[in-house]
Amino acid sequence: AGDDAEQQKTQVQELIDEGIQYLIATTADHVTAIARLAAESEIPSDTADGTAPNLPRDCGEWTFQYIMADNLQGASMANYCYTELGYRTAYLVKSPDVAYSNNLPLYFKEVFEKLGGTVVGISDYKLEAGDFSAQVTKIKNASPTPDMVYTPMFLPDTPVFLKQLKAAGVDIPVVSGEANDTADVLSAGPEALDGMILPTFGYPEPGTPLADFYAKYEEGTGAAPDTVIVADVYDIIYIVKAALEQTGGEGGAALRDAIANLSGVQLATTDNFVMDPVTRQGKREITLLEMDGD
Repeated sequence: AGDDAEQQKTQVQELIDEGIQYLIATTADHVTAIARLAAESEIPSDTADGTAPNLPRDCGEWTFQYIMADNLQGASMANYCYTELGYRTAYLVKSPDVAYSNNLPLYFKEVFEKLGGTVVGISDYKLEAGDFSAQVTKIKNASPTPDMVYTPMFLPDTPVFLKQLKAAGVDIPVVSGEANDTADVLSAGPEALDGMILPTFGYPEPGTPLADFYAKYEEGTGAAPDTVIVADVYDIIYIVKAALEQTGGEGGAALRDAIANLSGVQLATTDNFVMDPVTRQGKREITLLEMDGD
């Protein structure tokens, strides 16, 4: 759908008139409006790759979120950095331009400080600024020197930021978000990427369902997926399939309730998908990737 709110609503209404039983609402700016439009016709929907934790609540009882929400991601990374890696101080880099880049560091900060950690500084940046020298300088001069930098920065900004950190002689581990789980981030180079940690939805280790999916995808398209988000979209189909099997193909409220109570579903990214019927958010494990520059 286009970016215009009315255009999106018109397109969704056309789909509803055609008799759809389920809507993948996408992460467009107007996802709430189109999800509510579907709900008026008793059509369940999901937020696709939308990770904002407020989306299911804002969209209403007919909308579900299957992938890792931002608050879960931020809290999990704070817990891992504090309890597993022993980090006690952190510097945050965020962008107020979009909710994802602005709020993830705040979710991280809340849990990190509750655990006993200290945030020694916070810097804002503009998306696609192309120059992060001001933020790098502040990090370099922070006192005390932080144990880590946390930022949900994503492409095309991430490689530029990492290169500028390395060029300034800042050798502080960077912890980032799942948006960087893409081959394009490798343009930063091995030295700049070394030690970077990021969460993601899964990793295609040999013998796993995700590895099988990657192999089938490459066989069918001629290339491996650029990002694991491709598998997330595949998983949506199998979540709806599992729910429809329970309803005997019935949509509407029956399909909504079946999705709300799903558990133990085998997906490409997880072998035990469970839906929380209260929050309408999926319960799932988080995979962590650490970059090795060697």
